[in-house]
Parts: sequence; C-alpha cells; structure tokens
Amino acid sequence: MRFAFAAISVMALAGTLFASPAFAADCYHASKCSNCESIYSVESACQWFCGNGYWQQSASFPWGYGHITLDGAFNAEINCITACTDIVQQCYGYQDGGINTYSDSDHNTRLDVNFCNCE
Repeated sequence: MRFAFAAISVMALAGTLFASPAFAADCYHASKCSNCESIYSVESACQWFCGNGYWQQSASFPWGYGHITLDGAFNAEINCITACTDIVQQCYGYQDGGINTYSDSDHNTRLDVNFCNCE
C-alpha cells in the first residue's frame, strides 16, 4: 500500500513539474561591451517592465544603455518576471544580454533583454 501511494505521489509531482513553464535564457554571443547597465539597474528594469503590464502585449522599453523588447505576450506577470530574471541570472557578467522564449497553449513569446549599448 505504501508503494502505491509513493508511486502516485511521484507521478503527481512529475506532472506538476512538466506542466510548469520552463525558462532557459539564450545569452548573446557578444560580450565585453563597456557601456552597460549595472545588474541592479537591469533587475529594476525587469521588475518595472513586467510590473506595469507590459507582459500583456508586444512592447519595447529602452532605459540608459539597456533595452527590453517583448514579442508576443506572457499569460501572467510572474512568467514575465521569471523569464527576465533568468536572463539576468544566466547572462549578466558573461554576455551583453539574452533572449528567453516561452510557449504555452495560447502564447508564443520572445523576451530580449540587452544590458548594454556598444555603439
């Protein structure tokens, strides 16, 4: 009886994990640009962008040396924040920005966060 309960619990957990959206950033190939925003500035821009409803439609937000571009829409604000934060955590300090793509049954989304301006 315990084995059956454990097997059902594991299957339920696996279903939850696979049903959750997965975010993995693709960092830019470019790096070493000298005109970049601080990590705090980029994190604040992510919070501002997603927290002010820009996750609901395609949008563009330039600030300082940085730029956020959203093609498509997320299904929830938290998914925008998570995708943006993942780009910062995976790419900042290594590359000049990154792209995160997200898809569910109703949305195909591409979030591009550029930390720098090398012009």
